[in-house]
Amino acid sequence: MQVEQSERVRGQLVLTITVSVAETEPYLDRASRALSQRSSVAGFRPGKAPRNVVAKHFGEMALYEAALQDIFRQTFWQALKEKNIESVGSPDIAVEKIAPGNPVVYRATVSVMPVVQLGAWKDIRISRQTKEVSQLAVDKVVDDLLNMQASEALVDRAARAGDKVEVDFEVRREGAVIEGGSGKKFPLILGGSTMIPGFEEQITGMKAGEKKDFRLTFPKPYFQEKLAGAECDFSVSVIALYERILPEKNDEWAQKVIGKAYTELLSMVRGNLQQEQDDTERRRLEQELVQKIIERSTFEDIPEKLLTAEVESMLHELRDDIRGRGMEWDKYLQNIKKNEDDLKKDFGPRADTRVKGALVMRTLARDLAVSVGDADLDEELERQREQYGKDNEALSRINSKEYRHYLGIMLANRKVMGALVSACVS
Repeated sequence: MQVEQSERVRGQLVLTITVSVAETEPYLDRASRALSQRSSVAGFRPGKAPRNVVAKHFGEMALYEAALQDIFRQTFWQALKEKNIESVGSPDIAVEKIAPGNPVVYRATVSVMPVVQLGAWKDIRISRQTKEVSQLAVDKVVDDLLNMQASEALVDRAARAGDKVEVDFEVRREGAVIEGGSGKKFPLILGGSTMIPGFEEQITGMKAGEKKDFRLTFPKPYFQEKLAGAECDFSVSVIALYERILPEKNDEWAQKVIGKAYTELLSMVRGNLQQEQDDTERRRLEQELVQKIIERSTFEDIPEKLLTAEVESMLHELRDDIRGRGMEWDKYLQNIKKNEDDLKKDFGPRADTRVKGALVMRTLARDLAVSVGDADLDEELERQREQYGKDNEALSRINSKEYRHYLGIMLANRKVMGALVSACVS
């Protein structure tokens, strides 16, 4: 087999691969058996007809065409190994020559993993920012827990802060109901600040059975850009009013929540909030570290396939996030006045940074001789299996070869980041 290699251009190169007549023989033999297995040849059992008979029956070119994918699959990887090329994604294959009794010649356009020259990353210094959880934050979580367990009683009086009301409402702009601007028996806790400014204040003081019309201005910014700063007419009817009775903050209540004393509940809440703050700080440190290393490093041309794959990954992540919030993807695109192609263009710069970050981590793993053994993978996989219990869909994904490979990269990155933090964070 002969392999000719072109110069690299924008992260790609072309391999011209010539497979000799002698080298094609095993592939043609396999193709012959496969053809006679799929379609019977008179006088022979499936898969048992001699190659010359198969060639006469189907045509010799049919043999070559049937052997092509096998030839590509085997010789392409041999060519990469011979030329010490690390490719990205699938190659684009174009046949240059295929004829009975002649070598098979084809071109493979390959996206190549770019080489990264790391800067002096050991000189980087980043200070850790630590702060204690405020009592105000603890109190808010405790109050949220109390509100989740409030009892409700239907009352006949004017609505006040802390009450729950059920309302029918319509929101109109220039006489037309806006998108999502109507609801029936919509539940609302007064004082929760879940609606636009002024809405809850208008409801306060109303009684069940009363109706009220008023005008409010949407704030700027607003997630629906076309409503930001717009004046709209509101029509609201109070259907029902409930007084909410909160439990007392004491040991009896804490026992119902966590099975422990109230002081231990406070300690648990503070600990959870502290962990959240620590995780946020850890992510900040890691992102800043990687960004500083990117800024100090040089990169060969990044293949378009890598960037395209990262953009698709980012789009998938956003789509899952939007659907996870209970929103429809198409409506989200309408609200932001963009289509998927617009989003892909927007993602371009961040995709470039994310790809460079992954390349930096990969290069550091090599330079620091970081490795992840089977024992490490098996331990983490077993931990995740226990975590997901009887979730068969999750277990199927965890048990796949692809996930094991992905997990290996994640564990290696974790070790690399540990080394970076130890060396660069004070």
